Amino acid sequence: MTAISITRAEDVERLWINPEQEYSHRVVTTKRQGSQALSFHVTTYAPGFTASVDGDGVHEVVMYCTHGSAQVTTEDGVRREMSPGAAIYLPLEFHYDLEIGPDGMTVAVACNPPKE
Repeated sequence: MTAISITRAEDVERLWINPEQEYSHRVVTTKRQGSQALSFHVTTYAPGFTASVDGDGVHEVVMYCTHGSAQVTTEDGVRREMSPGAAIYLPLEFHYDLEIGPDGMTVAVACNPPKE
């Protein structure tokens, strides 16, 4: 049986995804807690960061904005705003363009299967 654990983002290493622009704290993982169903991350984006993002065909992801904002333009050309309280579901395969707002953005991320 896996034990209950409490982990803060500040207590785990910072994993740079895009140097100086995007980093993640992988708070709950298979290696750390033994989670088999999902991993949970806190990801922070720098103000003004832009990227084109594609699904990897493996991971299903939900991102929930806790701070800041971004504009997300989906492959059908629809532009949506991410701001605190908004969640975005990303299926296995997807494409979107991301434009982070002037205050940066922090999102809570659930990922299935788990990422380390």
